[in-house]
Amino acid sequence: MINILSRFKTSLMFARYFGRNFRPDTFFAAKIYFYLAKSLNYAEYLNRKRLSDSFAIQNKKIKHNEGYYIGNFKRMKDGKKVMGAINYFRRKHKLINWKEIEKKSKKPFLLKKEVKLSKQLQTICIPLVKIISKYIGCYPVFLRAELWYSPNKKNFTGRSQNWHIDGEDTKQIKVFIPLEKVDKFSGPLNFIDASNSYNIYSNLKKNKIIKTRNTKLSDDIVKSFVPEKFIKKMTMDLGEYALLDTCRCYHFGSRKDKKPRKLIFLHFTSPFAENFPTIFRKPHLEKSNEEERLLYGYVGQDYKVLKSEKIKRWDFKFY
Repeated sequence: MINILSRFKTSLMFARYFGRNFRPDTFFAAKIYFYLAKSLNYAEYLNRKRLSDSFAIQNKKIKHNEGYYIGNFKRMKDGKKVMGAINYFRRKHKLINWKEIEKKSKKPFLLKKEVKLSKQLQTICIPLVKIISKYIGCYPVFLRAELWYSPNKKNFTGRSQNWHIDGEDTKQIKVFIPLEKVDKFSGPLNFIDASNSYNIYSNLKKNKIIKTRNTKLSDDIVKSFVPEKFIKKMTMDLGEYALLDTCRCYHFGSRKDKKPRKLIFLHFTSPFAENFPTIFRKPHLEKSNEEERLLYGYVGQDYKVLKSEKIKRWDFKFY
């Protein structure tokens, strides 16, 4: 009986997370899945589109052909509040025992500490949501926040230190906020804009060199398609932030360098990314308003989280 129930639960999980388990990692398959998931959850999409359309058009925006934007919190209306929240996380970062985390980390070149939902985190997220909504096309989902520490002491082949494109969605935005100045000696993220990245991907796939977006590529392969001047380094001063669509832009980071890198990392996707339920879905945080529920309500329903011994994390509250 236990085995039957276990198999039923596993089957239900596979059906519910159809995108994660069955969708190929290509631009075309991601687009088809996006429209399928949107059709199956059209009422939610309309709510998110309405919220996105309510935002005034602003100069700060991510151009579709570029897939990235670098801005400055200090120039925002609530810049002082945001910088106060960033300073709060800077103090938190200093108290973390990164050596202990390194011992258990699967990525010793990129150490991470989860940041739970909080008012400080909200303060940072709120001014970014408008920019991200306009780019994604509807009110997004906040997936996770982390404090990052890149020791930048050693290179590993075949990992995220090599060129790759992420495979979660058609469009997503990863936010990088420096806790110390990130210069060219801090192992900064290197990236190529969305238009040139798609050309590289298309040529590689046409020549049957790769099958998926997330295939790790060497520098030589990438540089055979684009001149050095097209490769951008994500250097930032305190107060700046970078938004990058890692599902459309080739990128790598945390390579061996002279200095470490310290960041706040935020991850936003569309509501129809592969890691979220395709069917039988419902954002939690029922006691929150609609904006908070739609933005934060899928935290903990990510397929990767549910598979990693955190199966019970269905209801999240602000800490």
